[in-house]
Amino acid sequence: MGDVISSHLDEGRRELISAQTREVMGEFGRLYEQQYAVALFNKVRFDIEGGAGPQPQLLHRKIPLENKSIFSGSLFHYLEENKKWRNRFVFVPDSYNLNYYDSKAAHDRHLHPKGTINCAGYKVLTSMEQYLDLFSSSLPGERR
Repeated sequence: MGDVISSHLDEGRRELISAQTREVMGEFGRLYEQQYAVALFNKVRFDIEGGAGPQPQLLHRKIPLENKSIFSGSLFHYLEENKKWRNRFVFVPDSYNLNYYDSKAAHDRHLHPKGTINCAGYKVLTSMEQYLDLFSSSLPGERR
């Protein structure tokens, strides 16, 4: 290319460039791995839903809910392993995670929850009618 004279790289320079390239590509690879699943999910969602832009799964509030309870109360939890229903105390803190305990007393004593469910992307239904409407509108074929 014009007046520039290219010369072969000596072994030391080649190793230096290779080491720097490996470091940069390693860091990029870690970031790519973390973001690929999200990008693929958004593309599939865009293909299915159409031209609407991406929307956050959780709405941001003007007044933060720091150190506040979003919901707490009792519900029945079905245990698959023994095919029985158990009454559980549920607490949803400002992190939107659903924590369930054996009892309200266990929560009040600050014991670890029996389980935690991340609520991002879920919809809360408060009646059997809401459930049946959602269920029937989600299935292909005949509508009620």
